[in-house]
Amino acid sequence: MASIAIKDIPQLYQKAMKLQSSGRLKEAHDIYNEIVDVRPQTAEAHYQIGRIAREVKDFKVATAALNKALQLKPGESVVLRELAETLGDAGDVDEAIRAFEELAKLRPRDEDAQLQLAMLHQRQGRFEESEKHFRKALRLSPGDGIVYRAWLQGKKVKKGEPIIREMLDAYKSPKVQGRLRANLCFAIAKAYEDTKENEKVFHFLNEGNGMMARAFPFDQKAFDTEFDESLRLQKAFSWRKEVPPLDNSEFAPILVTGLPRSGTTLTEQIIASHSMVEGSGEIGVLGKMCRRIMLDRNGQDWRKTLELRDTQYEAFPRLIEAEFRKRVSFDKLVTDKTISNFRYIGLIRELIPNARIIVVRRDPRDQLLSIYKNVFREGTHTYAYDFEALARYYRKFVDCIEFWREQMPDAFTEIAYEELVNDPEVQSRKLIAAAGLEWEDACLDFHKTKRDVKTLSIHQVRQPMYKSSARAWEKYADDLKPLTDALERYGVLDWHYKT
Repeated sequence: MASIAIKDIPQLYQKAMKLQSSGRLKEAHDIYNEIVDVRPQTAEAHYQIGRIAREVKDFKVATAALNKALQLKPGESVVLRELAETLGDAGDVDEAIRAFEELAKLRPRDEDAQLQLAMLHQRQGRFEESEKHFRKALRLSPGDGIVYRAWLQGKKVKKGEPIIREMLDAYKSPKVQGRLRANLCFAIAKAYEDTKENEKVFHFLNEGNGMMARAFPFDQKAFDTEFDESLRLQKAFSWRKEVPPLDNSEFAPILVTGLPRSGTTLTEQIIASHSMVEGSGEIGVLGKMCRRIMLDRNGQDWRKTLELRDTQYEAFPRLIEAEFRKRVSFDKLVTDKTISNFRYIGLIRELIPNARIIVVRRDPRDQLLSIYKNVFREGTHTYAYDFEALARYYRKFVDCIEFWREQMPDAFTEIAYEELVNDPEVQSRKLIAAAGLEWEDACLDFHKTKRDVKTLSIHQVRQPMYKSSARAWEKYADDLKPLTDALERYGVLDWHYKT
């Protein structure tokens, strides 16, 4: 773009906003950059650069741009909130807390600021501090089921605690509807499970899941097409027998994958307790890049066949490393716990031969029950709220793993969750060896490792390993009969134990 005149900035800014809202982020980003080159004090353009960078998970650029916007407009709450959320996404929890505390001072009745502070402290294992902010959020928004559910995610409820009565009162209130009521149902179910009143759990679980399923319908046909097409392309691909040396051979990410609630967070935490490893959680770039290779140039349709050029083989490892480093700082080895990576084991191994891939599997009754008991980010994992869809999704997982076992059994290591919790030292040693590391005793004390944990397993990874989550489904056998029947129809009820 040619150099612009200052008088044209308002019109160009509006053009960039339209491009941004239509998803054409790079074009919008280029215009915002042109604006700040000509007029560096344009806070709005810095703010939008930050928002775009956050969306593509380039957290370093996002943080710098948002700090610049805030410097130009001190006390601007919209910018401050975006900065605080970006810092939280980037794993810079202490700075995120400071930013949200500043926002809370500017907006003392901002319930979301208190909720975010509560969850940030919770992520760090500071549960007493998080409870103070959950209480503040509830004072600002009484009966808010989203707050209760987030709070109980990191809290074990004891029988007779006042929080149970509070939630039941909120449940009876006609004011608590929609998302607030759905989340409240999940929170009450969690409380009853904690207090071992198991006969009351599924009344609330079924209501909460039903509401979520209606709010976010699962498109089974679209999901099947997307899943099946990506596997079809990989099944027809000619995998290399030998892999030439890489330019960046030191980049050897450790990928932990599997379905949600299979034990991937626990597995990553054990590995990340090693002195050579930086745990990063879900980076989420490998699957996107693999799909990009499998889609046509317009990114709309699946290719007829999958082919890779020499230039792609050469460029891919460096590109992936650069994408990782945008999201997390690491000196030695880094983990990526993106659960969908199991779908692309072949392509990942083909393009990053040094990657260590670990697949975690679990009894489907325990695993799918755990999914059914949780709420996911809106619009994601929409299969999670229906037993039939859950069983069908598990069947897809089995098909995928069976294919990779046949095609390239040496490309990945399987860890069974039940074996890990029943025999922690032996299985942890196996796990550390699979990650290509020498054993360190700190890996058995994973619950003492101080790192940011963003997942639904936020409470579990702060505790020593326990066995109670294995065969947890048995106490709900009658309630889970529609699920077990569906798993049996799909032929995967006992797959976990036959492998």
